[in-house]
Amino acid sequence: MTLKDFKIILALLISALGFAQHNVSGMVTFTKTNTPVADVKVYDKTSGVLATTDNSGFFKFETSKKELTLVFSLLNMLWKKLLLKPKTLQP
Repeated sequence: MTLKDFKIILALLISALGFAQHNVSGMVTFTKTNTPVADVKVYDKTSGVLATTDNSGFFKFETSKKELTLVFSLLNMLWKKLLLKPKTLQP
């Protein structure tokens, strides 16, 4: 499998402006079949593992960071990095 075989759909859901917490959620699927991918680790280098996808490929976590570089890996193989910034709905 290559990077082209996967797609990651992310939604950065930002809490009300006065709050420091940000909700991040998304789904990891195979590109060609749109099939969910379970057990994908979602992490960043400073916080470590933030979430793991469930059987439907869904993940969700909260963070106080304004900007994140999310790293997605499956079976200890790095296969996608995404930079998320405030007020973006997609990477």
